Amino acid sequence: MSAEQIDLENLKGKSILEVISVLPALSWRAVDFGNVKALNPQITRLRFVIYDTKLPRVSKRERDYPFFIQVPPGMLVEMGQLTEDVLAKTVPGRTIGITSTVGVDVNSIGSYMCGRMQLFPDLDYYTVAPLQNDLYGRVHIPFIDIEADGICLPQEELVNKVKEEIRQKTQTSRGVLLKSGRINHFHFIGTDRLLGPEAFVDFIGQCLDMDIDGKPIVDTFWAGHCLTASLGYPGRCATLRITTNKIKQNLPTVVDVLES
Repeated sequence: MSAEQIDLENLKGKSILEVISVLPALSWRAVDFGNVKALNPQITRLRFVIYDTKLPRVSKRERDYPFFIQVPPGMLVEMGQLTEDVLAKTVPGRTIGITSTVGVDVNSIGSYMCGRMQLFPDLDYYTVAPLQNDLYGRVHIPFIDIEADGICLPQEELVNKVKEEIRQKTQTSRGVLLKSGRINHFHFIGTDRLLGPEAFVDFIGQCLDMDIDGKPIVDTFWAGHCLTASLGYPGRCATLRITTNKIKQNLPTVVDVLES
């Protein structure tokens, strides 16, 4: 299935695993490095982590264990690969999450000049290759962990307000919103652009500005982890849960999509 054939609406009711399976097949418009953009990137690696369910990143019992899987750029990830290469690593008391960091291939580079994107068509392999090698572990999918505790709204109205906050505060125009298990708790995965290291920090800061009627809706504990480089991690990264545990017995499931 090609990127043109993927309709985010078809992901409604699907689990986070099925969302992960389409990520490499999506059409990402750029890696955002601020003024410089790496255009039309393709995801080639997804990174996961096994962490202590109760004490992520700070467990004294066993340190977090990150690992990656190679994925076919521009293609769907087979569910069999996710089962064999990712879910098979599940152990009691530990949770598997997908991290925001990905490996990418980049075919072109551009820069904003006088408010317009200017391509650099004459860059040769020796210019692009070092950048491409440096991208791994420093490029991020936009993730958000949302906790709208204490907000008493009908579910549909709450979802619409959350989507509007994402759109307005983070300038993200496309993605999927998943119910993460608890009442008024959601995960968001952006699907329009990827983020460089500085853009990732800016993005998390923008997330912390999200609110509904003056009540913050982003998990600050999660955001703190995003901004803290930890042992074994590829620098800073965000993480979203992709397995169940005793407390959260259901997988995050898509409840709505954000489209421009």
